[in-house]
Amino acid sequence: MIQDLADGLVLRRGLPKKDADVFVRSVFEIIGEYLQTDKIVKVKGLGTFKLVTVDSRESVDVNTGERIVIKKYTKINFTPDPVLRDAVNKPFAQFETQMKQMKWYYPNQKKSFRGKRRICRRKGIMV
Repeated sequence: MIQDLADGLVLRRGLPKKDADVFVRSVFEIIGEYLQTDKIVKVKGLGTFKLVTVDSRESVDVNTGERIVIKKYTKINFTPDPVLRDAVNKPFAQFETQMKQMKWYYPNQKKSFRGKRRICRRKGIMV
């Protein structure tokens, strides 16, 4: 992604490739430094970067079916500025949202199906 942004600067602004790469990397380094101290960084026209703490939680290992605990961690949340969001979404404005109904089946589910549909006991998927 960083290289893509640097390449965009080279093509659109005529910057030397090395300077564009240094510039883009520096911007993200600065955002990272400010996130460590302030926990939130707002860049007008781009968006808001925010540190969010995710509490530990229980989950299920999809391969074994065993219960596991996912440890507490911190992630970076990005919310785009309305200007950026609208620019990215503009080419897709003519599309309509369609809801699809999906069914998931797990190995311990005691349900049989007719015809070609059956439960693959190892993977927990419908085949």
